[in-house]
Amino acid sequence: MPGTNSKREEHRNDHMTIAGIGAVTGYGWGREALWHGLLSGKSAATLQPGYGAGRDEHAWVALIPDGGDPVVSSSNYGRALQEAGREAIADASARGWRPGGTVGVLHATVLGDVANWRDFYLADHGHRRSRDYLPLLPSTPISVLQQEFGFHGPSMNISVRSTEPGRCSRQGDRPAQLRPGHGVRFVHTRHRRSDG
Repeated sequence: MPGTNSKREEHRNDHMTIAGIGAVTGYGWGREALWHGLLSGKSAATLQPGYGAGRDEHAWVALIPDGGDPVVSSSNYGRALQEAGREAIADASARGWRPGGTVGVLHATVLGDVANWRDFYLADHGHRRSRDYLPLLPSTPISVLQQEFGFHGPSMNISVRSTEPGRCSRQGDRPAQLRPGHGVRFVHTRHRRSDG
């Protein structure tokens, strides 16, 4: 169409706005706990026993404290994911975000439910009933989050691992900026623009 600026249209459709943030980290539950922890200048990791091949070594690990809604999940991981999602959606809503007809969830993390997987192998010797195995899968807590908010759209889990801080995962030619140790939940919605 004559007179249209294709570069402007391309830029408009080629970005994502962060509308809300939710966090559950080794510093605690919620954005405020994360900010206070970061501003303290101290690592959330502490020396923890039970690591190594013989489970007799210590490792520096940032553990997420127990918390969350026990009705959501018996797993601390599932509860943490749900609470971070709830906080991000509440934050976005307070800033004026409204979900469109299609809302997709992208969940990016380095490791999933490590404690539950450890129990699966060490306590349950790799055997569980189907209904007890399903919570181990990364799609289960995402599905629970989508169900709570009535989101109908795609969901995807991305597992990112890197041995170098600052290295990022790439999709096409765009850096995803996913660094080791960061669990990031992106809630993406398709909506109509009204530019006047």
